[in-house]
Amino acid sequence: MRKLTVSVDTAAAIRESRKERQPDPVAAALVAEFAGADGISIHLRMDKKHVRDRDLYILRETVKTKLNLHIAPTPEMIERALEVKPPEVTLLPEHAGELATEQGLDLRGQADEIGAVANQLSAAGCRVFVLIDPDPDFIKPAAKAGLDGVEFFAHNYTASTTLDEQKLEISKIAKAHEAAHKYELETRIAGGLDYINVLPILQSIEIPEFIIGHNIFARAVITGLEKAVREMVDIVKFY
Repeated sequence: MRKLTVSVDTAAAIRESRKERQPDPVAAALVAEFAGADGISIHLRMDKKHVRDRDLYILRETVKTKLNLHIAPTPEMIERALEVKPPEVTLLPEHAGELATEQGLDLRGQADEIGAVANQLSAAGCRVFVLIDPDPDFIKPAAKAGLDGVEFFAHNYTASTTLDEQKLEISKIAKAHEAAHKYELETRIAGGLDYINVLPILQSIEIPEFIIGHNIFARAVITGLEKAVREMVDIVKFY
């Protein structure tokens, strides 16, 4: 059965926009799990403009499903991951000034470097993934780096404005997924997925895990968080 992991970064972003205590991403994670989420995801940025260290520490102790920590592969962030030892770590690129992640990590030419990071994290008991654009050329370097799996960055798909563009991007995701399967890498997908654009992927590609955050919280403003999560759980698991 497919799984839904809920990113609570948006709750942290709303909190930090006013420098207040609320909404608390820790509380949001508890509600998401109660509503059926299979995991919780957070991105601890180097600039700490959304998720705080405090959130990571508390979530590591309170999440009952699994915690997936997204970080840039920098010494500071690797040190934090080795300190907290979340069940899963996803490595991704990060750029100063970006509103959110803009692209996947280009592993070509740095598979050895990422492999060394993966070895450190694996030795600490973390399963290690990398965020990549859905391109088969990135799969072999991911396998060479000794990763547990890859997370496809679906931005080009979710930003598609025509049916032809959407079909092209789905084809790219499908080919990357097939390549990952051949190398026995687990797959998941994230990046702008919502209650509508997730459907064509569910219909055509057997990706086992979906990471969705912003659009769940956008709907939660109207319906409440528990209902918004339950609706997405039903779509991902049972559509």
